[in-house]
Amino acid sequence: MYSYSEIPFQNQQDCLSSLFLTLGSQIMKVMGRKGETVIRKAVQKFGVSLGEETREKLKQEGKRQSLKELAEQKDLFLDPRFRIMPIRTRQQELWAEVHTCPIADYMKEREGTGIGLMFCEEFCHAFFKGYTDGKAQANLSKVLMGPFDNHCRFSIYYRPANLEADKREQVFDQETTGEEADLPDRKLLHNTKWLQKLYLRLYASLYEEAEALGGKEGICAIALGLRTLAETQRKDLEKWASARRMPCDAAFIEDNYPVQLDEEKNVFSSYLNKEEETLFRENFLKRF
Repeated sequence: MYSYSEIPFQNQQDCLSSLFLTLGSQIMKVMGRKGETVIRKAVQKFGVSLGEETREKLKQEGKRQSLKELAEQKDLFLDPRFRIMPIRTRQQELWAEVHTCPIADYMKEREGTGIGLMFCEEFCHAFFKGYTDGKAQANLSKVLMGPFDNHCRFSIYYRPANLEADKREQVFDQETTGEEADLPDRKLLHNTKWLQKLYLRLYASLYEEAEALGGKEGICAIALGLRTLAETQRKDLEKWASARRMPCDAAFIEDNYPVQLDEEKNVFSSYLNKEEETLFRENFLKRF
């Protein structure tokens, strides 16, 4: 069971899953075989940028940028429905299993595992490529989204020998062989800005790759996807509000939808260029 304070973050995570599934499905419908390339390249761009940003964040905080420090980060998995079992969390090795995942559940319930698998297969490699500047080896040997596995299994290796000598000291120290990091208690972590960033950056990545590969056809696919998404997420918010016997008003939307819509805060310009913002406003916000 989950507390009332945790439910909004589950809803926000489902909005993020809905964005990827809806836009991805429309891209495949409009662009055909090229659509898969668009989706995979968009997830790669999204993952690399988040990995690079996470590494820079640790650097600014005066922390090492190893796998152990990464495992200790508190804002990577906010939804309490993620159940992650750490196996080995050291500076050079990160092994973990994901036993429950709200993204996988969302895709399976809507027959969207084909689209969902593209995310799983690309994001892991891309994130660690960004975080380690391409120096780590990332393996995804089991996938919860697939038909045969009941968990995801990640095995990441990051060796000092693969780094330039001047960078080794800022990443690794003389750790003891058995040193392990403790994963944070994610049930206590409520960071709306992180989910907002994920939502808008994922949209921007899909837009950019659709435009790059498909031109106007790609932009059309994104626009049609946004229109469908507006209707889907409006109905979801009304359903969630009704289930809690609450009005689906501005306050409820602010708590349960990942993007802050207050015009005075102008969050869109922080993540989107002018064309991406205009398309989002015209095809999503006006209908939402």
